[in-house]
Amino acid sequence: MSKKFITYREDNERGEAQYYILQKAFPNYQARISVNPQEISLCNIPIGGYRLYLIYAGRIDGNFIQSQKDVLSEMDIVFRNMADWYLANRIEVTPKKYLKFKIT
Repeated sequence: MSKKFITYREDNERGEAQYYILQKAFPNYQARISVNPQEISLCNIPIGGYRLYLIYAGRIDGNFIQSQKDVLSEMDIVFRNMADWYLANRIEVTPKKYLKFKIT
């Protein structure tokens, strides 16, 4: 699969590790990987077969949304592609690391 996304880790203000996926192409959406969906989020996309979700975390240039027609449906497509990419390129490569999140 092509390298449309990258993953990175960053500590939050409480010193807890947060894991992110970044879209390499414009508009450079970022998603935080979470074990819980967030009620106040533009996107809550599940990663298939796991209790993991991608939560909208802004863009590389800040917490912005493009003001264009159908931006939410575009974001939905991008985040679903991110979830598929993460499953194929991270989870399925090291499945033991994600066993505790697997839906059985």
